[in-house]
Amino acid sequence: MNTESTLRTSTPLKNDEQWLCIHFDQFALDLTGLQSSSTELPHFIYHENCVWQVNQAASARGIVAGMSVDQALSLIDTSEAVTRVERNILLEQRRLLELAFWAYKFSSQVCVFSECSLLLEVGKSERLFGGVSSIIDKCNKDLKMFGFECSLSIASTPLAAYVLRSSPNPSRQGQSALGRASLELLPVSSKTLFELKSCGFKVLNDIVDIPITELGTRFGSPFKDSLERVYGLVFDPQIPVSPPEHFNKSVSFAEPISTISWIEEQIYKMLYELAQFTQQRQLLCGSIVWSFRMDQPRMHHELKIDLGVSLGATPTLDGRVDSLFELTQIKLERQDFKFEFSHIELLCDDLTPLALFTGDLFNDTQNDASFESLKEKLAARLGDKAVYKLMQKSEVLPERRHAKVNTSISDVRALDNADELTQNEPLWLFQAPTPLSAHHNKPLYESSPLDFVHGPQRLVSEWWLTLQSRDYYIARTTDGQLLWVFYDRVDKTWYLHGLYG
Repeated sequence: MNTESTLRTSTPLKNDEQWLCIHFDQFALDLTGLQSSSTELPHFIYHENCVWQVNQAASARGIVAGMSVDQALSLIDTSEAVTRVERNILLEQRRLLELAFWAYKFSSQVCVFSECSLLLEVGKSERLFGGVSSIIDKCNKDLKMFGFECSLSIASTPLAAYVLRSSPNPSRQGQSALGRASLELLPVSSKTLFELKSCGFKVLNDIVDIPITELGTRFGSPFKDSLERVYGLVFDPQIPVSPPEHFNKSVSFAEPISTISWIEEQIYKMLYELAQFTQQRQLLCGSIVWSFRMDQPRMHHELKIDLGVSLGATPTLDGRVDSLFELTQIKLERQDFKFEFSHIELLCDDLTPLALFTGDLFNDTQNDASFESLKEKLAARLGDKAVYKLMQKSEVLPERRHAKVNTSISDVRALDNADELTQNEPLWLFQAPTPLSAHHNKPLYESSPLDFVHGPQRLVSEWWLTLQSRDYYIARTTDGQLLWVFYDRVDKTWYLHGLYG
């Protein structure tokens, strides 16, 4: 690099990347839920006895970040309610990591850049989502549902995207917007910022014509390195986070909860995150586990909900969330909570790659999903044992050929090479054959003789136990009803075994 080169005249390294910065403006405050509740009352977060973040109502009363808690309280009327919450750094770190895992739906490279910022390389997925504007719109929609206020910005380098986080029109930023960015947005020390202000430098445009080596000499090499990273003059590799192998989400409440309906919105949000997690990682969820906990006294209630493949087959994300939410509601209606709880947790480690369920090219997936969803709802409301399906077994006697099995059993196959008797078997079979009276060796039905339409077809079975020898007929009643009857050659008796139509 020329020793006299400036930020304006230097040529950036070739780069086809596009970095999206998601900066959470009021992250600590958003995590408490105070932003959306009682907006007319002042709320603030404090850290080490200093105000950290404030809501609009507190800001309107003159409370700003950095002032002491006592000074902030003195600005509020003694008759007015105020909420102050201590900052929870561990909670912020865990929640930011969860948001990074969510962001994998938009990019394969997601990085935690600062204590309240994420960086996503979206250049490779831009075409998939229909452009940067589409990605930004989808991000905003999700984050609004999660309850977070954020700023989004796009640039060709990671640090430039971070510096532009407060600029308008995030999808249309360029060098001009970067030049207007405040130097205070750079990740440099407060001492360096003070020296820059002392020289009258406020925005990047104020220093773009000064030789880069001179800036390094005057303000230190960390400042020079930051500028070169912003303008893409050096490589700036980022370390991506690795998504987890299972889904786990927990929420704590300031006051004990005694009624599920009070937290339905929170339950829906947690299920929405689960659905997104499975969608972005192309997984099917076999079951979920809800945990409801109270620490003092120590109480715990766990609820497991078995799911089917319908949630993976449901074509829309909202459809999957609605199905999960309805199943959870049905299950919770049947629970008898004998205690209040202050924590809820959603866990899912029963995950299977979607690629293992290839399905049929001509299969009507949407109809299958509707049937599976109905089956799961019935099982959730009535109990697993109340919902079953029929399968065929390798038995010779028709009454033993059919069995009820649990709906969770998916490997059910019909008999291969079905014989003529099986093909003529009616849809409705009696659980046990019903004896019929006879006249002149001809069966009677409701005191009237039957006319034979087809038969006989002989069935001989189980000679090693008790000999079964039957002659089956299709018979017609006087009013035209078709019956399936047989003559038992062992006990010399006629039986009615099934009905047609």
